[in-house]
Amino acid sequence: MARSRKSNTVPRHPDAEKGLNANSVVSYRIRSARERKGYTQQEFAQELGKLTGHVLPQSSIGAMERWEGDKQRMFDAHELYLLSLVLDVPIAYFFIPPPGMNTELMRDSRYEVNALPLRLIGTDDQVAAFDEAIGELTGSEDGDLAPGFVAGPAGWFKRFREWRLQRLYQLETKYDDRLNPLARLLQELGNDILEHGTRGFLTSRARIDGDPIAFKLEEDDDGEAG
Repeated sequence: MARSRKSNTVPRHPDAEKGLNANSVVSYRIRSARERKGYTQQEFAQELGKLTGHVLPQSSIGAMERWEGDKQRMFDAHELYLLSLVLDVPIAYFFIPPPGMNTELMRDSRYEVNALPLRLIGTDDQVAAFDEAIGELTGSEDGDLAPGFVAGPAGWFKRFREWRLQRLYQLETKYDDRLNPLARLLQELGNDILEHGTRGFLTSRARIDGDPIAFKLEEDDDGEAG
């Protein structure tokens, strides 16, 4: 998002400028899509030039694909549209993060990189918003656009829903075995704290096998442990 130098600033996380930029993700995927297509950088520039009217030099293509480092190429929405045509991939493809980045954070938002695909899948509420937007395409001036979204020849929106549910199920299956024991442990710890109080809980956890006797915390005049 472009920032005006004259705009008022607001407090945010001190490390907000650190992390992976979404433009870096796009750059990584442009290169992977080009290689998947079998284009050299020059061939890629030629194909893109058929749409834009001018052929970029190889250095510009290299900058477009350079995803690591301090200087990232910025992409706008129309460029992503054209790139999706030339490289024959959906626009969402450009936002699939590079492998091995799950411990990294996204710049500005500080969300984990592995949460980026959720921006593609969307929550149930966000899919509902998608339905509402498609529902607006009902006028005669919209022609066959709305049917194309809902039940066109490709049937992509139906497949998107099916893929989304399948992906959510895969994630649930993958993490269920790990999250359930953690949830039970947290529940057990919470119950112990509620039953014995913070001090009783910490005292019981501080003791180890072999301690000769249990010790009692002394309190000062204000009732604080000393």
